[in-house]
Order: sequence, then C-alpha cells, then structure tokens
Amino acid sequence: MEPLSLEKICDVLQGRLLHASISPKKIWIENIFTDSRRPISGGLFWALEGERWDGHQFLEEVQGMAKAAVVHRVPEGVSSELPLVLVRDTAYALGELASYYRSSFSLPLIAVTGSNGKTTTKEMIGYLLSRYASTLRSPQSFNNRIGVPLTLFSLERGTCFAVVELGASGMGEIAQLCRIARPTAGVLTSIAPAHLEGFRDLEGVMEAKGELLEYLEGAGGPIFINVDNIYCRRMASRYSGEVIGFGISREASIRASELSCSFDGIRFRCGSHVVHLPMLGRHNVYCALAAIAVAQYYGLPAEIWSSWEGFRPPGMRLQPVWRGGICFLNDAYNANPASMVAAIETLGRLPVVGRRVLVLGDMLELGEDTWHYHQELARWIDERFSAVFVVGRHMQAVVEELPSSVDWYSCGTVREVVELLEGFLRPQDVVLLKGSRRMKLEQILLDFAA
Repeated sequence: MEPLSLEKICDVLQGRLLHASISPKKIWIENIFTDSRRPISGGLFWALEGERWDGHQFLEEVQGMAKAAVVHRVPEGVSSELPLVLVRDTAYALGELASYYRSSFSLPLIAVTGSNGKTTTKEMIGYLLSRYASTLRSPQSFNNRIGVPLTLFSLERGTCFAVVELGASGMGEIAQLCRIARPTAGVLTSIAPAHLEGFRDLEGVMEAKGELLEYLEGAGGPIFINVDNIYCRRMASRYSGEVIGFGISREASIRASELSCSFDGIRFRCGSHVVHLPMLGRHNVYCALAAIAVAQYYGLPAEIWSSWEGFRPPGMRLQPVWRGGICFLNDAYNANPASMVAAIETLGRLPVVGRRVLVLGDMLELGEDTWHYHQELARWIDERFSAVFVVGRHMQAVVEELPSSVDWYSCGTVREVVELLEGFLRPQDVVLLKGSRRMKLEQILLDFAA
C-alpha cells in the first residue's frame, strides 16, 4: 500500500477524528488490517462487524500496534492514546477508501464473475499476467465488499495489472463492487443455477452478473465471455462494447480443440500451440481459455500463455489426495448443479484401474427448486460408478432416482461416511468428494484411516 495520511483518510471518509494527540497530517498509514489476531505494526485497524464478531471489542488488543483505528462507535475502556476515525458504517467506509485509493492507479483491472470457475479463472489470469509484468490478484476468494477493498489496498506504484474476483449472493452487490474496483475489463465465466435464494431464478442470476457489463458499458472496456454458455451469449448480445468469445465451439475467437484428459492433466490445442494444464476437469479448459484470451488481448507472447508448468490450482478443486493407495479427488470447496455435474463427469471419464466412488453432499442455496436440482443429478450417475455415498437431507432426492446397478449409502453425518468408507474402499479406487461449503466434506480426508 502506498502511504496515506490520516488527514486524507478522514477527508475521504468524512469521518470525525477522536483522541488524536498529534496532527493527522503527521500520521501516515501504510497498511490496513481487520484481524486483531494478526496486527500489522503501524497499520490502520478497521473495526468491522459480522454476525458472530465485532471488531470494536478488540480495540484494546491493537492499541500497542496500530497507529489508528476506524470505528462507527467508541467502546468504553479504549485508550485516549489511540486515534479513532469515527464513521457511520465501517464496512461501507472500507469500500469508499478503497475506491479512492484505486482511483490513483491508471492500470488495467480485470474483473472476473460468473456462476462457476471464478477463482480458478482469476488465478489463471493472474498466473499468466504475472509472468509478463507485476500483477496483483485477489487472494483466495476475496470477492465480496470486504475482500475486494482489502485486495485493492495492495496496489503499488509498480503494479502493471490487477485481477479481482467479484462474487454476489444478491442483486446490486456486483454493481457496488464495480464502483469500488473500477474495472477496465470483465470476464464472464458462466451463468448457471447458484445462490438462487438471493437471485430467484436464472434470469435473476443473469441480471446480477450483468451489473459488470453495465458498468463496463460506461467505462468502455472489453468483456471476455464463454460463448458455449447460452446465457453468456444472450448477455453479450446486448453489450455495445468489444466482446471476445472463448470456448470449444467454432463460434469462439479463442478456441480449444483436440481435448484429452488423464491423471496427468488436460491437453488441448489453442491455435498452433498445444497446451497442457496440470489439473483435472474438462470444465477447467474454459478457465484457461479465458486467461489466454486476456493474455492475448494485452499482448502477451505465446511462449507465456501456452506454458502452464508452474501453475498451481486453488485448493479443493478436484485436488488429488492419496490415502493408502486410494485416490480422493477433493472438490469440496463448493457445489451447485453445474459444478456437480462437471465433477461427476470428470471422474466418469478418467481411466481408473479400481472403482469409481462418489461421495456427494447437499447443494445449498438453490431456493424452491432444490429437490428438483438434486434429482437431476441422478441422470449423470450410471454403471461407470460402483457406489454413491450421500450426506444431507437434499441428497435423498438423488438416491430415489439412481439406477439399480449403482449401490448407494445414505449417511447422516460426515463421520458416518468415513466409517462406511473405511470398510468399503480398497487400493486403486478413486473417490470424488463434492458438496457445498457448509457440508465440509474435506473433513473426510482428515478422519479417514487408510
């Protein structure tokens, strides 16, 4: 972060300065932190509130480290030696200061959104651009009104590119994030049923993700879209700016062909180059194509965008984990209908010596059609799979529709799944772990005794 005076911060936030014993012109802030357990010496502590925590309760803990704190109330017992910037809403103020800070950098900022593949696409774009020039990318899945501002504060004078992920669970959230991040280009990975409790239906998902396109209409930036997704194509047809399509179909400007998948990863041809991705999942080809499209747009040479040996995928995305000769594909980060089908098909197409086994947890936040979306999964589970272990009440819809050739086991808890797997699995079996974040199926890997 480039230094900002506390005076400028107060001015941007229209905040009231309390407890300042020296002039705010002389207090320079070079870091912002929100976690009192990880204080940054000389930084500015931002007291945020959540459902289960309140940063204002930890002001005393940071007094010896922080130069100041941003608060929306003054708790009792706080030392008068800690300067406080009093604002109406600390979360909103974080976005306001990040927007101001972002405005001092005239660099390409690529925003990535969509129903699936956002984090992997963001990581891939960041990987390619960083091999060409200094690139900031949002860590992990910092994609909300807290994570995006915190990412932007890592911009520095030598930064040439920035890549941020924009997530949303309701209307207006992406528009707010665009106002903060000020993207110059956008990537639309896919539109599929996800977070429907906040969006009502697929039309709502399109409307929410379309807020990125609406912002870019005014900014005049290009969008990169998955042309194999009909909803992305519909959205792009209404966009008056530059549209660059990626995909496997012939309509794509940036196209993959001659695809092959194995435990070594994915190979495909893009133009005259053969690309090898060191990860599983045919669906991840779209993430790579989006990254290649962005790289080509900004003039990166082919020797960069065609070479992926050093790329490390985000964790819990079809991540192979071995336990006693048994391969677990840990895809437990999250799940919606499209990503669930993609993961099931990935295992179904892999060459396996032993048995293919599915461990599936509930898909959450799908609204009134939750049962239907779970039932539909059974269409993809056939004789390629030896057994299905399900956990969660919604997954009961799957077992009702399974073919008789597939054995199934219904479990009430993750611990129960582990106990059954320990007696069922044998070496050379391959097991897919897939469910929504709250199902925490990755716990199976910690508890399983091979």
